[in-house]
Order: sequence, then C-alpha cells, then structure tokens
Amino acid sequence: MAGKPEAIKIELKYLHGELGKEYWRDYNMLEKKFENVVGLGDVPAGKGYLERVQRVNILALCEGKPIGFIRLDLTQLPRMGWLYVEPEFRSKTAVLENTPWLKNEEGYKISQQLIKAAWVIGRRAGNEKIESAFHDEAAPKRREWRNTQMDRWETEVSLLEPRDLLESIRKRSKLGMF
Repeated sequence: MAGKPEAIKIELKYLHGELGKEYWRDYNMLEKKFENVVGLGDVPAGKGYLERVQRVNILALCEGKPIGFIRLDLTQLPRMGWLYVEPEFRSKTAVLENTPWLKNEEGYKISQQLIKAAWVIGRRAGNEKIESAFHDEAAPKRREWRNTQMDRWETEVSLLEPRDLLESIRKRSKLGMF
C-alpha cells in the first residue's frame, strides 16, 4: 500500500535590481531551458527589466539547485508572467524552508508556491490587484486555482517582509517608474 508521497524541501529567492544577483547564473540556466520549450524569450532583455527594477523573478531552489521560477512584471498593473518548473519536479509537492517571508502551505506543488509568492509580494508592495498572464495549456487551471486561494493569502499581505525587496518596489512606484 503506497503512502502519501513525501514533499520535497524548497527555498524561494528573489532577483530584483541588485537584490539576489548571486542567483543570476541559476536563473539564466532555467530561463534558457524555458525559452527552448516555448520558442521565445530574451535573456538579455529580461536581465535589463530586472536591473531597471521593473520585474521581480522568484527562483525556487531544491538543495541549492535551481528548479523553477516565476516572473512578476511591475511595468503596469503587476502581472505574474512566465512560470517554469523543471519537468522532473512539476508534480512534486513542496515544503518551504529558509523562506520566512512566506507562510508554508501544505499540499502545494512547486508552481503553486511560486504563484503564491509572486501574488503576495505584489500585494505587499501596495497593489490592490495582481493580474496573471500565464501562457501555456495549464494557464486556465492555474488562474482558477489562484482565484480560489487569494482570500487565504490575503491574511499574509500585512507582513512587511522581505523588507529590502518591498522598499525597492515601493520607492520605484512612488517615483512613477512603473
């Protein structure tokens, strides 16, 4: 009799301007794999958005190895964009570790942890609405799932972490940079 599969441990890191630049190599590796899958994308342009603090990338690591990411674009209404998880990890349930700025939710897949993280960061930065622009066959399911979870996540919005990231986003927003 097979038991419930064991969840893997992941931690979430963010890239935004100078924040998280030690994870650039990891992100670039995943971004190139992602571009090969979807047949479009532009790593140098994406890096420019991050350097100009117009985007936040949230990176999922398992035992220090990059296994997925999600983009949160800040150039207009905040919008969750491209989402990628390495194929061998897509069906795995994930437990957060070393990610004190996000409450761990039981039973979430890696992609779901990433969606929640992007949504929560966008809301903590003072945005009332966070759009999504998922671009694959699972997009409608992800959007529907996210919409059923938002009320639960709203209880986490009042936290002020990760402080350095939120201060950067708010500062740019007040200056009218997006």
